[in-house]
Amino acid sequence: MVHCAGGIGRTGQVLAAWLVYGRGLTTRSSIATVKKMGRNPYEAAIVAPLLGKNPWKVMRELETLLNQCSTEINP
Repeated sequence: MVHCAGGIGRTGQVLAAWLVYGRGLTTRSSIATVKKMGRNPYEAAIVAPLLGKNPWKVMRELETLLNQCSTEINP
C-alpha cells in the first residue's frame, strides 16, 4: 500500500515512477495503470494552483521524472 497524507498528488507520481523504473512499463502505460487503480499521477498539477504553483511546470516535472526513470533502465 502506498499512501500520501499531504493530499498533493505525490502517491500517483511515485507509483508511476516505480512502474517505469521497477517494472519497465512505458510512461504512458504507467500513467494508465495508476489511473486504473484509482490514483491520478497528474493530481499534483490539479492541486498546484491552490498551492501557488504553475500546473504546467508540475506536469513537466512529472514527465521529466518518468523519462529519467526510463533512461535509468534503458540507457
